[in-house]
Amino acid sequence: MSESEARTYFAGQMEKLAGDPKKLEAFIRDNRTMLNLTNARDMAESYIARASAFAKRGEAAVARGEQATEARKAAAAQSEKYKNLNLEFRSARQPQEIAAANEKFAQQLLDDKFISEEQYLRYLNQSNRIEQSITDAAEAKKQLAYLAARTLGWGFLGGGAFAVIKLL
Repeated sequence: MSESEARTYFAGQMEKLAGDPKKLEAFIRDNRTMLNLTNARDMAESYIARASAFAKRGEAAVARGEQATEARKAAAAQSEKYKNLNLEFRSARQPQEIAAANEKFAQQLLDDKFISEEQYLRYLNQSNRIEQSITDAAEAKKQLAYLAARTLGWGFLGGGAFAVIKLL
């Protein structure tokens, strides 16, 4: 009867310290003799093992949450950057402005590693051909936006470039 009462007592004391594995270790260290005499040491050690595992899981969850927050902030900043480039491209009226906005867009894609150096050069060559062959600014913008969408593979940014076509 006294062993079960001791187990109940120690379980209650450990539940009070459940949030901190270090305090649990100190409790076991301070009460080692009584835990051994009442055969409650195995119960206490398994309890501390579970508490330590839960604490590690909690720390990992917090770290993942912080990483996700940072990733969301970076994605929002990048989205804003491409929205501004899109606006700059759509508002360009002169062929030189269109060419500059297009080149700035291509350079940003390269800097953000959405396209390779080879794709960048090919994109610039094709866009130069479009700019030289088409004199109408609206048509040039449509062709360049279509080229951007094709180059990006119709993904998130490619779809955004194609949306520019519809706005023009």
